[in-house]
Amino acid sequence: DPEGSITSVLEQKYKFKLKGTAPLNYLLGCDYYREGKVLCAAPKRYIEKMETTYLQLFGEKPSQKMRSPLEKGDNPELDTTDFLDEKRTKIYQSMVGAAQWIISLGRFDIAVHIMTLSSFRSCDRE
Repeated sequence: DPEGSITSVLEQKYKFKLKGTAPLNYLLGCDYYREGKVLCAAPKRYIEKMETTYLQLFGEKPSQKMRSPLEKGDNPELDTTDFLDEKRTKIYQSMVGAAQWIISLGRFDIAVHIMTLSSFRSCDRE
């Protein structure tokens, strides 16, 4: 029993107790499931959590009309609107950080847009 051997060594020698040695279903914001013999990953629950957070912060759900974090032809480097206050800066930084984690979980299609937005985290504008 390889699992039992590893568990006993970790518990006896290193005083490390394993939690949840069941099959992998969810880890660090990503759902895992099998389709036949293939292990699949999908950040569905993490995206739902981001939507809930957005609703709590802004009192409405995010717009479903947008297909990208940036509008077509948007040039944030040319923006001259006022800088955000400290509270809104923290919200912006948190949202960009969550979006960066989504990229790590497999949403590579938004990587360029999120990296563009993240370059303005220290001096973000309205």
